[in-house]
Amino acid sequence: MTDPRDGSEIERRLPQALHAAAPTPSNDLADRLLRRTAETPQRRPLLSGAVVTALSFAAVAVVAAFIGLQLGGLARETPPPVGGEPSGSAPASLTASPSATVAPGMVPCENPTDGYTVQYPTDWHANPPVPAPSGLDPVAPCRFFGEEPFEVRPNAGLPSSVAISFQLVPDVRPEGGTLRGESITTTVDGREAIAREVDIGEGVFMPPGTLVYEWFIELADGQFLLVSTDSSRDGDYAAHQAVLDRMMETLQLD
Repeated sequence: MTDPRDGSEIERRLPQALHAAAPTPSNDLADRLLRRTAETPQRRPLLSGAVVTALSFAAVAVVAAFIGLQLGGLARETPPPVGGEPSGSAPASLTASPSATVAPGMVPCENPTDGYTVQYPTDWHANPPVPAPSGLDPVAPCRFFGEEPFEVRPNAGLPSSVAISFQLVPDVRPEGGTLRGESITTTVDGREAIAREVDIGEGVFMPPGTLVYEWFIELADGQFLLVSTDSSRDGDYAAHQAVLDRMMETLQLD
């Protein structure tokens, strides 16, 4: 019997409820919504599994309604200033040739859970492994990177100081906006990869003019490693793009 606390049934129902109100969310919507919960303390449930299940299903509709109200606020927000002008397009050419040696000014970071090692700037910060109590998901190391120190917690939102995120996704996501320049097809550690920049434009879910820069790397099991940054994060968006490209040159896949 499925443990009512494992969230799988809620995860199935919640997207259905959200889809009815917002069928075409942008690529960065999940991050922006999660950041709203980053400072909310986590508590373990005190009720029985059966009661939690019943209340959780009822809460799906409440959460969907709440998020609908929050999205109105997100749409009205002014994008934070970024240092320098937006790039305007993905790079004309990219060279992704992982090296077994550590590049100057970089430090290696291994994620054995997701199966990669990547190098990042020595003056940046990466998340360590974060264990989780029963019922929550642990956080694998080297999934999040930023210029300032930050803390990630199991099943909690991401702080805005996280500049670059790694995650596994089942396929290449729809663009969700206007493609800036052309998508670049290349290879990373012998795997096919795509790099692109998308202008979210006048979307409901993000402020107009938000830019998303993302890499998709195809993995041996058919999944994709998505690595992204965007102009809604703290700091210099153009500089984050450059760091992301440099990190891709060092990425090694298991």
